[in-house]
Amino acid sequence: MDRFATHHQHTIKEKHQSSSLSQPSFNNFQSYHIPSSRYTIIIMQFTTIFATVAALALGTNAAVLPRDGARLGQFRIFGEEGCSALNYGFWTVDESDANTCKGLNAPEGTVVKSIELEAMNFPAANGCTFYIYTDTACGAGRRALGGSNVGSCNNPLQEGESWGSWQFYCPTGSA
Repeated sequence: MDRFATHHQHTIKEKHQSSSLSQPSFNNFQSYHIPSSRYTIIIMQFTTIFATVAALALGTNAAVLPRDGARLGQFRIFGEEGCSALNYGFWTVDESDANTCKGLNAPEGTVVKSIELEAMNFPAANGCTFYIYTDTACGAGRRALGGSNVGSCNNPLQEGESWGSWQFYCPTGSA
């Protein structure tokens, strides 16, 4: 055994012998010892709280997307005729979408076989008409929806056709 190890053991032995059981010693290592499980619990709680706060901060920042103008309407697209099977979701139409041709982005490898105009929001949509087209450039197979067509299902007229684009047309000063 080397000289340092012997000296170290001797110092520890003296400290234990000098401490008394009836009188607590502040130099005694055991009086300040906190079990390691307490440290683990404190660290785990801190980590959990930190992760929760970070998730809330990041999630709150991405939660709200501002609307671009008044809400004009809403429609839903389907992958099968009849507006019931293969629901691909709904689209909202804001004032910034008016008078612009938009493609129908169905899931890759699929087509839109039916569309339901679910709502036209008045007075914002006063004078506006919702058009759907069988091509992707708002040029072929145009059908006008609105008024009595709200809530009805719209399939293409020709067998094998599908819907490819839409436009919410509002004359100048309407929307």
